[in-house]
Amino acid sequence: MNALLEQSTARGTEGWDFDAIALAEATNGHSLMFFAYHAFKRTGLLEKLELERAVVLKFLQRVELGYDDNAYHNQDHACDVAQGVMWLLHTSADDVSPRGARLSGGEGDGRVSATNGSAPSAKASRTSYSALASFMEPADVLALLVGSLAHDVGHTGTSNAFHVATSSELAILYNDRSTLENHHCATLFDLCRDETCDVFKTLSVAKRRYVRDLIIAMILNTDMAVHFKNVDRMSAALSAGDLDLNKQDDKSFVLEMIIHAADIGNPCRTEAIYARWTERIMNEFYEQGDLEKQNGMPVTNFFDREAPNVPKCQMGFINFIVTPLFNVVAELIDVQPLLHNLKTNLAARQQEEREATLAAQKAAKAL
Repeated sequence: MNALLEQSTARGTEGWDFDAIALAEATNGHSLMFFAYHAFKRTGLLEKLELERAVVLKFLQRVELGYDDNAYHNQDHACDVAQGVMWLLHTSADDVSPRGARLSGGEGDGRVSATNGSAPSAKASRTSYSALASFMEPADVLALLVGSLAHDVGHTGTSNAFHVATSSELAILYNDRSTLENHHCATLFDLCRDETCDVFKTLSVAKRRYVRDLIIAMILNTDMAVHFKNVDRMSAALSAGDLDLNKQDDKSFVLEMIIHAADIGNPCRTEAIYARWTERIMNEFYEQGDLEKQNGMPVTNFFDREAPNVPKCQMGFINFIVTPLFNVVAELIDVQPLLHNLKTNLAARQQEEREATLAAQKAAKAL
């Protein structure tokens, strides 16, 4: 367990190879609690923001309990995402690629405009002058850590589309808009109304408002409904070279994209870890498909356990969702090891698809 915790906050490829499911197995199902408290200590947030240790521990316990026993959207996924965002926040070019590009401008200049030792390029190159964390205040790190830990708290194991289609209580409450994401935000801050687990209680009124607004923005932007719009926005900002981390709106947007990247970043993990997450998400898809059948609804594509096509499902996810996002992230920070894993995992799914097609053809000929 201690080795896993040390790995969870390591930089470079060692840190990215962290397996949250393995930590869950080593801690009897308490991956979130153990990783999160370790992260709070390693980031120095307890001292920097004068957080009360007992309150932080109670808060983490309540957040962990707030996750249902879903196949995928559970406390282990929250641990995985939180670890991912902290890795993305703290990694730097020197951690993963000593030949990486640097930010133009002097140290402390948060403007993303890169150079490879020559004249600054108008288009931001991958990597940063230093880790993104160097541009963040402790309140930003707190918001990112808490937001990622609670980004799916109270998840029902079914999608927004399912809630809307069935006119669930949550869909009615949130007017069919970012139903689950609004629910996660509300669940988190309702939990903090209890002062015994109010992790924000030592913050000033202004800083508390700042952290709350940032967390809400980050969680709401994990909604896949805004994925393509945000990828296009980030790409345009980087191409124009006008993304400035000294501007609050730009900094907030970068953090929103970081948590979203970690949220859908399973295909960027090593193949063995990715495979474990794939099995979990497909099981959750099948469970929703079962509910859709029971309710006489059309079964969502790839959600029918009687007609599985995992390789095709994952190939589409990687090609159309994950790769475009991480190609944009790669212009901000050096994520080459992640892109390598992504290509490896895609190739493996393509091979599986070819083998399945050949097997089907042979079976058809045998009839």
